Amino acid sequence: MGNNACLIDDVTFRYFEKSERNILEHFSLSIKEGETVVILGDSGCGKSTLANLICGLYPENGGFLINGSVKIDGIEINNLPPRKRREKISIVFQNPDLQFCMSNLRDELRFCLENAAVDAKEMDRRIEAFAATYSISSLLDRPFQTLSGGEKQKASLCVAMMQESKVLVLDEPFANLDTASRDPFLDLLKQKRLKNPETTIIAIDHRAGNWTGLSPRWVVLGNKGKIISDGTSFPHLKTYSAYFTPAPAPSLSDADPFLKFRGTLIKPGKKEKAILEATDLSVKPGDMIALLGPSGSGKTTLFLTLLGIKPYEGSITIDDKELRKQKKKDIYRDIGIVFQNPANQFIASTVLDEAKPADIELLASFGLANYSRYSPYMLSQGQQRKLGVISMIAGKQRLLLLDEPTYGQDTPSTAAIMKCLAERTGKGLSVIFSTHDEELASLYANKIWRIRNGRIYATDKSIG
Repeated sequence: MGNNACLIDDVTFRYFEKSERNILEHFSLSIKEGETVVILGDSGCGKSTLANLICGLYPENGGFLINGSVKIDGIEINNLPPRKRREKISIVFQNPDLQFCMSNLRDELRFCLENAAVDAKEMDRRIEAFAATYSISSLLDRPFQTLSGGEKQKASLCVAMMQESKVLVLDEPFANLDTASRDPFLDLLKQKRLKNPETTIIAIDHRAGNWTGLSPRWVVLGNKGKIISDGTSFPHLKTYSAYFTPAPAPSLSDADPFLKFRGTLIKPGKKEKAILEATDLSVKPGDMIALLGPSGSGKTTLFLTLLGIKPYEGSITIDDKELRKQKKKDIYRDIGIVFQNPANQFIASTVLDEAKPADIELLASFGLANYSRYSPYMLSQGQQRKLGVISMIAGKQRLLLLDEPTYGQDTPSTAAIMKCLAERTGKGLSVIFSTHDEELASLYANKIWRIRNGRIYATDKSIG
């Protein structure tokens, strides 16, 4: 390894110029060309803020750099014009919807190649070869709005890889991918490392095990970006097990079911031939149900069906009343949802107002008390997810649908969310949460619903 690919020197950063709270405080980190560095730490400790600083998005588009500098390949990032930055650095966001400029992946990849001044006749050949190599041909021409969360994350990673920048920043790149989808892209990164060993990878992830195959340097952050550990070996990361190992939730109650599926066929959409079959499923008060299945298998479609948005055949009943015959307001009184991107649901101007009628103690239990006067949009992705869960818990619905509730969360935050939900299931709340995390499902769910080949199967605490 040679020169510094990325040098962060004595950085102090805050969102509000006159605020007394710094997000990063006197933070310094040197990353060599060709290194893979994985940054771990609590939600809100500044990881995503750091990623945005490294890429030059901050302070240009928000916040104030009070002190220090960020250099990429020896040049201050904010002194590089946008077109030159592409040659130096690219990023994959936690929320892939923030990544795209065009309507589908093929056009997005063309846009990247146009910015790199690639001849128009050469573009399609490169795109087809890239798609074939990494098995994404089926995604090229589908509109982004029709892709699942996992498929969008795949697409955003492909866009970053196509740009062939010297530094690749990955902000929770696999948070919304199942294992089957994640592994090929880890292989992709390994191939890139072999082909371009000088490429520097800076990854933010809550699961250290995702990266062992790339032999990374581990950096663990604490409050305000304080470096707790830098360069420890993977086995010694257990010293910081609070960041990686959630505590199991208490046992859940057993009661008569109130929501039932009988011979149900769910239609994903008018133009799609696939049908999702959900036969003889039921939800009881106090159930914590994990919904597992590959990206694009129909997890979000099931949630939208339960909200009365998607059509179905057969029967879905709440208290023996057919769902399709109920008014939307009555369904929403019983069922709440937190989507993959909770920012799309916020309606209040402050965190406290968004969380009402929850009290400040509930905010404190999720680590958000100090942000009560912030706009919800000033929170990190992980903090926004916590706020979305709080606002739904405060709504007092009987059933909560959580689309990847721990996406973007470190282990302590995951444990806080799941513990809070488990406490409420003990009082009769029911929860269905979609996830790609088999370990999380095993620890917290009392039932597993698994989607396979267009059918939803129910099993009791079985991950097989």
